[in-house]
Amino acid sequence: MTSNTHFKELVEDKICEAMRLLFLSVKDKLEARYGCFEIFGLNFLLTENNLEPKFMDITSCPSFSTEMVDAKPVVRTLLRDTVVMAQDLHEKGREKAREARMN
Repeated sequence: MTSNTHFKELVEDKICEAMRLLFLSVKDKLEARYGCFEIFGLNFLLTENNLEPKFMDITSCPSFSTEMVDAKPVVRTLLRDTVVMAQDLHEKGREKAREARMN
């Protein structure tokens, strides 16, 4: 097993599952508006001995500061991926609305 695969299974998959369960637990309280999206920042701490992710907090206005050199590629990728995903979801929503009007 490669170190990337090991890290994905050990850390990333657990974080994704924690986020899925978190948003599932509050989905009825989140307002969905066609053509809009919101970015949340979730912070996890990794334990020192086994890299077990521990949820710390969530914010509705995460920082996109690129003052740290290492942050620049991460922030650029995050923003690009967010816009691409929002456009894709917007198109899917528009198609569903069109289909509903036709039926």
